[in-house]
Amino acid sequence: MGKKTEHYPYDDIKTHCFHIVFDLDKNGNICQSEEDWCDEVFDEIPNFALGDEKAREISKDSPRKATRHGMKLLYEVKEIKEANAEYLSSNPSSEDKYLKRGEFGELILYYLLKKKLGKPQLISKIYFKDSYNAVVHGFDAVHYDKESNELWIGESKFYKDKNSALRELADDLDKHFNLDFFKQEFTIISDRFKDLGIQNDEIKDLIDPDTKFISKLVNINVCFFALFDDKILQSFSYEQETD
Repeated sequence: MGKKTEHYPYDDIKTHCFHIVFDLDKNGNICQSEEDWCDEVFDEIPNFALGDEKAREISKDSPRKATRHGMKLLYEVKEIKEANAEYLSSNPSSEDKYLKRGEFGELILYYLLKKKLGKPQLISKIYFKDSYNAVVHGFDAVHYDKESNELWIGESKFYKDKNSALRELADDLDKHFNLDFFKQEFTIISDRFKDLGIQNDEIKDLIDPDTKFISKLVNINVCFFALFDDKILQSFSYEQETD
């Protein structure tokens, strides 16, 4: 699961670090397996955009149909269309404004939560953007732990510079952790949960907007995910006879 991503948990500071794996290329040189990693993330688009249940339903007829449907939902987002046109143009700009779009970071956060941490998605916000013809604001990811029935909600930032990404995440932390935001967010989540017809009373009680705020905090894990370039990867060296 997620073989093209290395995962290093640091339990003492509750931090997880990820990077694309290094391997040998066809010339015997050490490099990161970027194309294979992109393929691995790409394969998750149907589940990310549609939700696992809907993706499985569509895949019964044809897996390609689910991928096509998921891609259609993702590329219906206005800014994703603009980014696609920009990067395929003959003179793309160097500006990273499209990388800052939430959907790119949300897809990778989804991939890491599901594949590396084993927390399945509860609600696909991309799907509900399309279904309800409106942008769904709030947290970028809504996942859960099947065994503990804890909710995992996440924010993601996709920047070239790590300091910018971390500053933006700190700003989100300041904005989102208040009663009004949680009330609004859990009203949205609760409504979508009903639409999915999921039978899980513990999760249902947890996301109920009227459940005590303090009860939510006790049973929620919040993930702040920053994706960025780092010069440390340029100084990677391979030690002979090691993996």
